[in-house]
Amino acid sequence: AAGMTWELGTNFHQDCDTFEQEILEPNLAALTYAAKLARLPYRMSKGPDVVDISLNTEVLVPEQALTVSFQASDSVFSNIVYSLAAQDVQSVLIFVDQHPYGATD
Repeated sequence: AAGMTWELGTNFHQDCDTFEQEILEPNLAALTYAAKLARLPYRMSKGPDVVDISLNTEVLVPEQALTVSFQASDSVFSNIVYSLAAQDVQSVLIFVDQHPYGATD
């Protein structure tokens, strides 16, 4: 079983104001990434990762297309600590108004 421990803050009993104003923001991206990995930590932590994403910001009406642009990479983070094999990204799935674990193929 995979496990992670995060120690955040400057005191064992951190006051809420310090946490919210100084600690949360610099760590939120890492905590979000860790939450995404929780389902398959040994597979997903090695990528691929979406490293850049943007979408049209227009208000959409039903049946109108949503344009999403992104860059997915299996090598961007692969050599930070340990050298990992990188492969070409074969596909990317995008879920709109549906949780990916509830999707059916």
